[in-house]
Amino acid sequence: MGNSEFTPLEVGDILYDTVTGDVAVLLARRKQWTYKFSRFPYSDGDEPHTIWVWDMHWIPLDTNTYTENSLLNMLDVGRLILHKCGSG
Repeated sequence: MGNSEFTPLEVGDILYDTVTGDVAVLLARRKQWTYKFSRFPYSDGDEPHTIWVWDMHWIPLDTNTYTENSLLNMLDVGRLILHKCGSG
């Protein structure tokens, strides 16, 4: 989250939905927007936060965009299973 360039997800990775049985391929990661949140008005000390999103192609046929944070949360709770691109 934030401005981090690190993510365990890569273009070409495959996600399996354990509830529906659907499969998705990650197509592209892009910056949706950046915002600055502060509890104190007019404060310049807070870091900006970036919302990253993934464009995905699902089978059965569907194309959606999900925030990276939501995908990572679904992986953490076991809703999605990640199959890395190029792994056997």
